[in-house]
Amino acid sequence: MNIAKKLIPLGAVLASLMGVVWAAGPASAAPVYAKNPAYPFQFASNTGGPGLSGSGGTYWRVSGGPLSYAQASQSLGSNGVGLSVTPSSTAPYTGYADSGVIVPLGTIDSSGLLASDGSLKLPAWAGTSNVEVNIYFDTNGDGQPFAFNADGVYEGLSGDNYVITQNQPVPASTVTQDENATQLGGTHIWAWFGLASTTAGQTSTGYVTSVNGNNLVSMYAAPVKGLKVTPGYTSLTATWKASSPAPAGGYQVTVTSHQTQIVKTTVTGTSYRLGHLKQKTSYGVHVLAQPAAPGQKAATVYTTTK
Repeated sequence: MNIAKKLIPLGAVLASLMGVVWAAGPASAAPVYAKNPAYPFQFASNTGGPGLSGSGGTYWRVSGGPLSYAQASQSLGSNGVGLSVTPSSTAPYTGYADSGVIVPLGTIDSSGLLASDGSLKLPAWAGTSNVEVNIYFDTNGDGQPFAFNADGVYEGLSGDNYVITQNQPVPASTVTQDENATQLGGTHIWAWFGLASTTAGQTSTGYVTSVNGNNLVSMYAAPVKGLKVTPGYTSLTATWKASSPAPAGGYQVTVTSHQTQIVKTTVTGTSYRLGHLKQKTSYGVHVLAQPAAPGQKAATVYTTTK
């Protein structure tokens, strides 16, 4: 059996993608789901397609954001990271695919997973029961798992090793074999959580919510929709549609004039009135639901008092 087909790749190159999904409904916006910025995991897709030289003939790719290949993809939602695989046996695809996330666990010693008998326990995790867990060892001691090119595409083992755990602890003999005694601070390890399938044309789905108590996905307030501003002679009134669910941090309202901030405040309702303004003067009203997702821009409307 081709070892490469059983291997779920890790990446040394963290992509700059933030992994943000903007979801909006027609009447009011839905929450925004984004990769937890405090937890540096990666997304990984094995399409079963042609790979680079040394890859075992299969295309694997890792990224800092969800990947959307037809054969292997990830998504962000209320359950965490959603996983989907649909292997293809149509040439040049091999009929195998896998989709997962790769989570750093620290070193063998610092992970808290090393048992008294020398075996390695699996990390605690929450998700669907069809998710598999594999462990990766930085056997060559270079501080990263395997070899990937600048685009995150797998190039080879590069002297590292892996264990297909079948969701069971890693035996002590295997842990000893995969350690690098010369590596300062101990051998680094990672866990792959994912779905793998060899059933061509059949879609399998699942999700991973958290690892070791760390949520993989954060939920942020929905973007503000339907912002309207009604000017008066020396006042303005702003209204907007309620976000669902109600934003935990309320709505941040900023009023500007000629790029100068006039007022910045937070309200819990869906309207705001500001008086004591100048007549026939242009103002900008900017409303941002809190907490805001990384990169989220405020809804903005410009108006001129009468």
